[in-house]
Amino acid sequence: MVFRFREVDIFYDFDDKQTKVVDVFLHGWGCNANTLSFCKNYTSNSTLFVDFPPFGKSEEPNIIWTLEDYVECLYRILQKKQTLHTKVPNCFRQQPQTRSFRETFEKRCCLG
Repeated sequence: MVFRFREVDIFYDFDDKQTKVVDVFLHGWGCNANTLSFCKNYTSNSTLFVDFPPFGKSEEPNIIWTLEDYVECLYRILQKKQTLHTKVPNCFRQQPQTRSFRETFEKRCCLG
């Protein structure tokens, strides 16, 4: 699926299992949505995998994105899917950038 955000086509995979909660899997730098796609077989929740730009099938933005840009992109995709009930599993052993993303995302979604 493709979502247009700030003039960039963002590719994502949404496996809708008709659940209230969506598990959101975030790939690391240089990877893509397929990196963690096997995880959908190990959860009973719906899952979302996003190719964050400029990786995978997503386009490269004309400007350098900030952490807030990535958070807003994820937030808008979830809004489009009409769900903000999310779990962001810890796949990166609490590295500083992952903690920062999670904290910023939780504040944006009023979860923190």
